Amino acid sequence: MRLFKILSVAGCILVGLFNAQPLDVDVINVATLSQTAQDAIKSQQHELQIQKKPPSDHTHAEMYKTEIGKHQPKNNKWIILGFASTSYLFSAKMWYHQLSSLGYTEHVIVALDRKLYDELTYNNTLDDHNYYRVLPSGPSNRYLDEPSRHMKGEGYLLSIWSMRLEKVSQLLEEGFNVFVTDIDSIWLKYIPMQQLSREYDVLHTICGTWPPAMYKTWGFVVCAGVAGYRSTEATRYMVKSLAGRCYPACDDQVALNLHTYHHLGHMEWTIPAGTVVNQTERVIPKFENELDPLITGETTKIYKVKAMIFQESTIRRKGVRNCKDAKGSWIVSPPVAKTGNAKIIMYAHFSACLNNGTRIYNDASLKHNFKHNWTVRFG
Repeated sequence: MRLFKILSVAGCILVGLFNAQPLDVDVINVATLSQTAQDAIKSQQHELQIQKKPPSDHTHAEMYKTEIGKHQPKNNKWIILGFASTSYLFSAKMWYHQLSSLGYTEHVIVALDRKLYDELTYNNTLDDHNYYRVLPSGPSNRYLDEPSRHMKGEGYLLSIWSMRLEKVSQLLEEGFNVFVTDIDSIWLKYIPMQQLSREYDVLHTICGTWPPAMYKTWGFVVCAGVAGYRSTEATRYMVKSLAGRCYPACDDQVALNLHTYHHLGHMEWTIPAGTVVNQTERVIPKFENELDPLITGETTKIYKVKAMIFQESTIRRKGVRNCKDAKGSWIVSPPVAKTGNAKIIMYAHFSACLNNGTRIYNDASLKHNFKHNWTVRFG
């Protein structure tokens, strides 16, 4: 009788292997089973470990890029990138779900470390709340969790900016228009990417005073972290050169404003009469369309790109303290420290701005982190 029971258990295990169903070994006292049964369990555990490994980076990337491109005009395909490492996992999920809930289908998370890539691709399902399009790092295959002499101290942040440019360049070469935002940028409403002006190669936002030399020269600087790049010949050449200059680490905002636009391109900006955009004074005319450019520019040497700068009310990076300040904007980037916890608290503080309430953080880990940090920060 005992022999019959052991063989029955082993038989069930082997049937389970053929059906590829996970085996809950916690409910079985493995030591009491025959060697055959124990071997079967070990074999299935090994098989499951193999199955858990996500498809290759190339397989994933091609699948997601095909998915993004299939509903867009072939010569005007946009892809929206948010770059994140494991420490920003929560923010990356919030960013992704917010865009999805608004109706965007072009957005992807670019993994800056291996752990985040595996976390988001493992158990990826078509369920709205547990599905993430994730792209691997750029052609140099660098990741922040792989030791490098360039990724220590200040070099860590400079490496991120270099990796960001490299990925943008890669996708431009593949024919995508690329829109880059910080992972803590909050998208507030749906504006179809196809509505962005095709007159310009590059679309920028105004951002702070860094680098000071260019702020002194122009009265403003453009952001490297929130920008749109069209896959034109001029843009591809410019970004490829910029990414090469930034390898393996650089301050991309200095490289873009000072080196690329000023020194090499001799950028000439056209500011509408009566417009003042410096940090101490703002005189901004009213526009009929929120996507009309605030400032336009054109490089006169080497790259020959045409650029525009969004109105500050459309993409806001200054003076955004709450949802009231953000009203009417397309995207806002509230000032926040560069730490994972700071970004979680920021999302909690701006929760009233987010689309469809709790729907965007149905993911169990998101819900826990969100509620926990809301309680910790705001009581």
